[in-house]
Amino acid sequence: MTENQVNGKAIEKYINTCISSTDFWIDQEQIANQMDISLDEVKTVVKNSQTIVVNAEGKITTRELYRKQTPFFNKLINTLKNRID
Repeated sequence: MTENQVNGKAIEKYINTCISSTDFWIDQEQIANQMDISLDEVKTVVKNSQTIVVNAEGKITTRELYRKQTPFFNKLINTLKNRID
């Protein structure tokens, strides 16, 4: 996959195929390896995306999954800690 082909939708689709019922955060290196692109490309797409969020550990997920899977109390704590970009 070339840099021109990489976009937020492709990464978002990959995240949705890899999630499990207990873990919806994905390591950026895992995405880079599976999609055969550089980690810098993934980071650039994530940085410019409106639909992908990063946690304090550098793992990513979609905003939709975050909203659906995260309990209210955890969202509140994360907001107070400013852990989600």
